[in-house]
Amino acid sequence: MVIYAGDNDIAFGKPAGQVVEDFQTLTKMLQDSLCGVAIIYLPIKPSLARWQRWPEMKKANE
Repeated sequence: MVIYAGDNDIAFGKPAGQVVEDFQTLTKMLQDSLCGVAIIYLPIKPSLARWQRWPEMKKANE
């Protein structure tokens, strides 16, 4: 399963640490309910429209 997540969360003010925690919760729920499915995370991409949020997005990608 490929997941792209966090872009909108950070754009609307959620801190990187919370985005990471939410993603960890989601992946655990998916792995538990889908018998250990492999999960690939696509990192948050830079966007000109959200460039002012890029430093926080980079933190979430780490």
